Amino acid sequence: MRRTISADTYVALVLLLACAAVLNNLLSADLSGPYASPATLPVAATVVLIVLSFFLLAGSLRRAAPPSEPGLSRAAKLRVVALFVATALFIAAMAQLGYVLASIVFMIAAGLIFGNRNPVSLLGAAVVAPVALFFFFEKVMLVFLPASRLFG
Repeated sequence: MRRTISADTYVALVLLLACAAVLNNLLSADLSGPYASPATLPVAATVVLIVLSFFLLAGSLRRAAPPSEPGLSRAAKLRVVALFVATALFIAAMAQLGYVLASIVFMIAAGLIFGNRNPVSLLGAAVVAPVALFFFFEKVMLVFLPASRLFG
């Protein structure tokens, strides 16, 4: 009987490849800062994601995928494509809107794409997380995030 590869295995392999590319890019960049480089937190997050991806891969290989495991539905595939488009727009908009405003818009869009319809949690997370990260980077890490060109 032919063994099917589970969705978790595919996800883990894609994450490992993407993390390897990101880590290579971060480590080859010539970045420095007064206490930590601007790459310190992204490198740490990438290493954590690599470790978690290895756990996901190991777990998916240990358990056999059910032979009738359904593939991704059309709606799930559309959500993935929509998130890629939202991410590209977020990156493009960050230079004009700045980190905080672009992040708020992106987090609201991502929440809606994945089905969050609770306005309190959607707006709460979309405002609190970017503002907290902004202050952490600006005040603690002394890494300056993009400011808005539109609003000065």
